[in-house]
Amino acid sequence: TVENVILGQHARARKFSSLMFPLGLLPKNDWRLSAEEALNKAGIGTYPGEIVANLPYGVQKRIEVVRALVSQPKLLLLDEPAAGLNEVETNQLQELLEQVSDQGVTILVVEHDMQFVRNLCDHIVVLNFGRKIFEGTPEAVHQDPAVLEAYLGTDDEVSEATHAS
Repeated sequence: TVENVILGQHARARKFSSLMFPLGLLPKNDWRLSAEEALNKAGIGTYPGEIVANLPYGVQKRIEVVRALVSQPKLLLLDEPAAGLNEVETNQLQELLEQVSDQGVTILVVEHDMQFVRNLCDHIVVLNFGRKIFEGTPEAVHQDPAVLEAYLGTDDEVSEATHAS
């Protein structure tokens, strides 16, 4: 797992030779130490000798975030980060992303899990077929008529679907 995270540091490489660090030729280089620290800080650990693809899916997702973070971004873009995660894994990811946000990294999330979005985000924009239908706070999004209609349907549509069954 450490090597996986080390690869995320390529954007910080100052010399071509430093791109060799992920190969493990130098066992205790700065990149390795930084990757180990980032994994431990995220509460993941290093899983010595494990291949990331063999780890639980929730751990894989958090490792992806850590790999992105070691490049020291100012903005972290995440596309459906909670997709396929169970409730516990979603909560662990959310906690990690809250730590990231608290460290001053701006996070832009595209996500359909509205509970995850409401719990994580300070500002929400809702799109429906590429058109903005809402922009505001997490508290207001689930009360907005356009959002409710787009994602839950109107009372007439629900009634028609019930009678057609």
